[in-house]
Amino acid sequence: MAVVEPENSGWRSQNMVSSLAGIETARRQGSKLPPVSLIQVGDIYFVEDGHHRISVAKAHGEQTIEAEVTVWRVTGRLPWEQSPVAVI
Repeated sequence: MAVVEPENSGWRSQNMVSSLAGIETARRQGSKLPPVSLIQVGDIYFVEDGHHRISVAKAHGEQTIEAEVTVWRVTGRLPWEQSPVAVI
């Protein structure tokens, strides 16, 4: 299974730091966090909601996380499965 998350661009906004700290605090206090929301396309999972919860779980070495998965069924080849087209 592959989970696609945005690349870390190196910036840290105050909201992001606050969100991570809040999730970390809730985790330490044993609060139940809501499941993350994923979208499955083929065998790849895209994070719809829960990037920070996933980051905190990863930082603690967790291998699994509770998630709600929406499956998008598509026909034909997916864009990343297609052969690259030569540009002339």
